[in-house]
Amino acid sequence: MLTKFPKLFSSRYQECSKDYSFSLPHFDTNAPPASLMVVPSIPEGEDSRNRQKGGPHNGGYDDKNNDYILKDGECFNARYIILTEKPIGKGSFGQVTRAYDTVAKEDVAIKIIKNKKTFFDQAQIEIKLLEMMRAHDTERKYNVVLLKGHFVHRNHLCLVFELLSYNLYDLLRNTNFRGVSLNLTRKFAQQLTKTLLFLSSPELSIIHCDLKPENVLLCNPKRSKINIIDFGSSCQIGHRIYQYIQSRFYRSPEVLLGIAYDTKIDMWSLGCILVEMHTGEPLFAGSSELDQMMKIVEVLGMPPKELLDIGPKTHKYFGKTEDGVYYCKTTRDNFNKCYRGPGHRKLHDILGVTSGGPNGRRAGESGHSVEEYSKFKDLVKRMLTYDPKARISPYYAVRHPFLRPRTTSHSGQPAASDSPTTKMSYQLKHFYTFIDFFKIGRCSPVVIRPSSVVFPTDFRWRDQNKETSSSELWLRVQSRVHWLKCLSQVRVVAFAEINSVFFSFRRTSSEPLELLKDVSR
Repeated sequence: MLTKFPKLFSSRYQECSKDYSFSLPHFDTNAPPASLMVVPSIPEGEDSRNRQKGGPHNGGYDDKNNDYILKDGECFNARYIILTEKPIGKGSFGQVTRAYDTVAKEDVAIKIIKNKKTFFDQAQIEIKLLEMMRAHDTERKYNVVLLKGHFVHRNHLCLVFELLSYNLYDLLRNTNFRGVSLNLTRKFAQQLTKTLLFLSSPELSIIHCDLKPENVLLCNPKRSKINIIDFGSSCQIGHRIYQYIQSRFYRSPEVLLGIAYDTKIDMWSLGCILVEMHTGEPLFAGSSELDQMMKIVEVLGMPPKELLDIGPKTHKYFGKTEDGVYYCKTTRDNFNKCYRGPGHRKLHDILGVTSGGPNGRRAGESGHSVEEYSKFKDLVKRMLTYDPKARISPYYAVRHPFLRPRTTSHSGQPAASDSPTTKMSYQLKHFYTFIDFFKIGRCSPVVIRPSSVVFPTDFRWRDQNKETSSSELWLRVQSRVHWLKCLSQVRVVAFAEINSVFFSFRRTSSEPLELLKDVSR
C-alpha cells in the first residue's frame, strides 16, 4: 500500500481539491466540543463515487451497525486521505483508521464515532477531557495520547490522534503469552503510575475507567515508551456517568459491588495489568461478574466486612449468616466445583517470588532476584487492596522501591541517591511510617492562620536540640501549603517552598510533634 501511496495520494488529492469552491479550512485544535467544525468531504452532486445508492443507513454511507463505510483514498475534511478500507481498530464506539494528513504531512489515526447520539455525546466528553489533559501537559510528560483535532464527517464525529504502534496485548502475544521481563514490566509501571498521578491531580480528577493492555500503546515498536489511549469511557470525579465500567478482567471490587468509585479503580486495573505483563496471563480471568469476584477472592481472600456492608450488589456474590459473617455463595451453594476457596491461590506463587519467576521461567536471569520479586509483589499487593481508601495512591506508587531507578557508582556500590541515609529516602521513610497523604493542591500560595493547626508546646526540630515556637515555624514555612489533611485526632501538614520542604505531623499517641527540616536540600 505504501509503495503505491505517492501516486494514489496525488490523484486522490487532486480529485478532492479541484472540486472545492472554498479554501482549505482552518483546523481548530482548541475549539470546544460545542463548536465542532463540519466540512463536507466531497462537494454536493459529486458523491456518487462513494455512496451506496438507496442505502438505508445515513444515505448509504453507514453499515447496519452505524459505522462509516471506509473507502480507500477518500478525503476527509479536505485534509486527510484514508489509507485503507480496513480499520486498524474497532470497538463499541466505532472504528479507528489510518490516514495521511496533507497539511502536517504525517500519518495519523482517526477515530470515527458511530452515527448514534449516545456515542456522539460521549465522544464530546472525551474531547473535553483530552483537551484538558493537553492543556495541563504541554511538555508531553505524562504518557497520554495526543488529540490533534476533531471534526464532523457525514454525521460522524472524528477525532484525530497521533499514530502509535501496537498495544501491550499484542506485545504479550508476541511473547507467546510467556510475559515480558521484570525490568520491562518496571518501565511500563513507572510510566503508568506517573500517568495516574497526573490524572488524579486536583486540576483534572479524571478516571480512565477502562485501563487494560489493549489501551496502552507503544510509541515505537523498538522502545519502551508508551501512551494511554481510549478515554471514551472516562469521566471526572463528581461527574460519573456509568455504573457498568471497566473491562471485566480489570474491574475493581468497588465497581463489582456497586459502590461509588473514584480514581483508585484505575490503580486496581494497573495492578492486574502489571501481573499479566510479567506472567503472560490475566490475574483474574472471570467468565462473568460472579466468576470474576470469585477469582479475586481466590487470590486475595474475603473482602473486608465494612466494604461488603455498603455494597448494593454484595448479595450477588456473598451470603450472610445469622451471626453477620459473609461467605461466598459458590462455597455454600456449590455453584462452581472448580472454585478452590478464599486465598487458595497465593500471589507469592503466581509471581514465583522464590521459585525463579512465573513457572520458574526467569530462574537465574539478571534482574529477577528474590529481592526484586519481593518488591514487585509488595507493590502489586498495595495496588490490589480491597478498600479503595487503603489502596496505594499514585503519589506513593511512583515512589515505591520497586519503581525507583537503580544506579551504581564506579565502585559498584549503590550511588548516593539510592542510600537510605539520603535526605529524600529519609523523607519517604518517615512518610511511610505514619500516614498516607491526600494531595489537594500543588504548592499554591494561600493565606492560612497558625491557629488552624494545633502545635504542642514541647515539639522540637528533629535535628536540633532546641525548642521552636509556632510563630517561628510559620515564618520559616512562609505560608505555602503543599498537603493538608485532617483526620480524627490526627492533623497532618506539609509545607513547600521553592528551595526547601518542611513536613510536620502529630501522631495519635502522646509522642511530640516531629519536624523534618529541609529534607529536600
